[in-house]
Formats: sequence, structure tokens, C-alpha cells
Amino acid sequence: MPFLPFTFSIVGVQKAGTSTLQWMLNQHPQVARPPRKEMGWFDVDEQTWHDADHSSYGIAHARPIHRALGDATPRYLLMPGALERMHDKRPEMRLIGIFRDPIDRLVSQWVMVRARQPDRAPDWPEMIAWRPEDFPTSMPPEFTGPGAGRSSCEPRASSAATTVGRSATG
Repeated sequence: MPFLPFTFSIVGVQKAGTSTLQWMLNQHPQVARPPRKEMGWFDVDEQTWHDADHSSYGIAHARPIHRALGDATPRYLLMPGALERMHDKRPEMRLIGIFRDPIDRLVSQWVMVRARQPDRAPDWPEMIAWRPEDFPTSMPPEFTGPGAGRSSCEPRASSAATTVGRSATG
């Protein structure tokens, strides 16, 4: 059977639908199924990728009807140099970027963690209140515009300001 190189790669963020998109594309009769979802071919560290043979990035068991083969490795988007390596080694390969509203993505991530590790995952209020120790508490001085100079933690002065469940006035 002929060798079929990867012709596209799905990159993006976690919980944005990369698995669903790959599953839907794999239903097409001309799309060959990869050995696994996240091949991780281009996210090796800098010391090893220079000499990697990317000509074998594909499958040897493709049928003649197959015209496309896709890798869905979302972390390529986040790995330093991965997209550049992909373009350098496989310039003809198409990239499909998939993203999601950050808040929706956060909620979806939390739901997944709660389902997988209910005894270790925080409750929602703890989750949204958590900040790393080095989390900034104010805007950098180079940012200007409405509200510049006030702490990012201070509420905006507005007659329509509300908090969850009650008005700002009480």
C-alpha cells in the first residue's frame, strides 16, 4: 500500500474541539485515519529536531482512495518553534487552528478535571479565586487609557455596576 504523508495538522488550545474536528474529518472516505490523535512529531526539544527525518511523517498503509491524513496535536500551537519547524520541514502541509472563548474553555477544563479527579479538583469558587504567587495586582505603567493607574482589582466607577446576585449599592 502507498505511503501517505500528513497533509494537514490541527493545532489550537485544549478543550476547543480538536478531537471532535479530527473525528469529523476522519469520517470522510478520502481522509486516512492516523495511528493516534496526538502524534507529537514536531514538539520535540531543540536538541533533537534538527536531525529528525520528517519524510517518514505519515502512514504506510494508506489506501489508494485516501487523499488526506491529519495530525491533531493542539500543543503545537504552544510549543516554541513548533509551527516554524512544521513550515520548514513540511511547507505544503495545511494548518488548521482551532480556538475557543477563554472563559468557556476554562469552564470546560474545570468540568473535565472535576470528572476525572473529583477528590482533588477545587470547587468553582476556589478555582476562579486562585492566582499564582507572582500574579500582578495592577496594570503595568505603559498601559494607558480609561482606567489607567487604578488597580485591576478595583471596581470601575459606574452607576450600572453590579455584582453577582445584588446591585453594587446594596
